[in-house]
Amino acid sequence: MTGAGWITTFRDAWMTGGIWIWLLALMSAGIWALSLKTFRDLGLREGGPLGSDLIVHRIRAIRVLSATAPLLGLMGTVSAMITMFAGLHAEGFSGDRAMAGGIAQALVSTQAGLLAAIPGILMAHLLERRHRAGWKGRGL
Repeated sequence: MTGAGWITTFRDAWMTGGIWIWLLALMSAGIWALSLKTFRDLGLREGGPLGSDLIVHRIRAIRVLSATAPLLGLMGTVSAMITMFAGLHAEGFSGDRAMAGGIAQALVSTQAGLLAAIPGILMAHLLERRHRAGWKGRGL
């Protein structure tokens, strides 16, 4: 794939996903922002406990957002399938384009939900391990 080819492919997939892609992108940005901020605070905490409750709450928020992302992707899937069947009904079940567009939107939103969730779950696990290791190192 050429340099401009992947950009076009990404743009087309983004536009195909509908509103659900925007919501999932916002959720993914929140997961990454919380993760990076928590990693930074865990690194600064070497001298003593820096807001341990805040770190635990952030990890919990990352887990909740990560668990919600596939459900939001599923909502996009259901919405796209409803749109597809409505289009098929309007065209007398002879509209291949309506069917292909609906399936594409459904698959893109499902994929986006998983792409937002999987890294978030891994980040929450890593953050929790690092947080626990910090407390064990101090004998607490």
